[in-house]
Amino acid sequence: ASLLNCENSVNINIKQIVNHDLATNIKPGIGGLVGALSYHQRTDKSRVLAAFANCTNYGNLSIENGTYQEGDTTGYIQNNIGGCLGIQFLNNYTTFENIVNLGNITVNARFLTQTANIAGVVAWCYSKAGTSLHNYGNITWNSKDIDVVRIGGVIGLLPKDNTNGSFASHLYNHGDIKVNDDIKINGKFLVAGCVAEHEDEVTLGKISNCENNGNITIDADMNDNDSVFRIAGIISYSRAETSDLVNNGNITISSRLYNADANAYMLCVAGVVAYKGTKAITNAKNTGDITFSGSIETSSGATTAVKDACRLNLGGLLGFGNGVCGSELYNEGDITIDQVK
Repeated sequence: ASLLNCENSVNINIKQIVNHDLATNIKPGIGGLVGALSYHQRTDKSRVLAAFANCTNYGNLSIENGTYQEGDTTGYIQNNIGGCLGIQFLNNYTTFENIVNLGNITVNARFLTQTANIAGVVAWCYSKAGTSLHNYGNITWNSKDIDVVRIGGVIGLLPKDNTNGSFASHLYNHGDIKVNDDIKINGKFLVAGCVAEHEDEVTLGKISNCENNGNITIDADMNDNDSVFRIAGIISYSRAETSDLVNNGNITISSRLYNADANAYMLCVAGVVAYKGTKAITNAKNTGDITFSGSIETSSGATTAVKDACRLNLGGLLGFGNGVCGSELYNEGDITIDQVK
């Protein structure tokens, strides 16, 4: 069976989602084309879904009040909101290609003690991200309290696959990403033009042939509660191999990071990869300009060591490289730091 040549041309507006007495962890998926897509393997190991290809979303997607819990709140919610797919759980034998989003995504929500993965094409993409994924829609985030937020122009989270590795290639973003409002973060704040986070370890997985032409604007005060912040033109976080990456979009950050603690040294901003660990990065280029104006303010009881650790890591190519090696890396974008208090 296959899903081929599918289109959505209507807007989706979600007013409110309430979870009552949630005692287990769930991953709701919301997408312009499909909420959650799985290969659904039969007991005889044959695959039911052979292909998901040549599909386009034209409709806008908006979340007004997000999700929250009533009653039993021991469960944890990972919200997955994508222009085309919320969740893609496919194996390496399924064709996943030529998926295009033309609709805008707007989140005006409050996600308490939860995670939100937001992306132009697919929010949560397991194992095989496929090829030729395109986003032309703008993403606007106007939210407040949350544990973890990942915003990617194409993919929000590419989780690790310890068996086969997780891969993504030929990803193209043309939409702008804008983050507004005063945000309280309790874990991670990751924003990138193509992939917000690639979880794979150093021996598996790869991201290659990605291009971002959209601008990223962060105009939000961020209340740091033991959190990390990473903003980049292509990938916010990756330890796996990366190659053939081009960022042409500008990054503008006008933020006040306050109540910063020891993890605030992970305020990483870069034209290509904000935090790059271990595995090589090759053939990467940034032509976009980066402008930073803001402040990093420690909490009132911070020690001298914590204050010394709170700093901005900003680069045309990499924000923070942890034991990384690289070659054929080029930056042509201007970097402007108006102020760092």
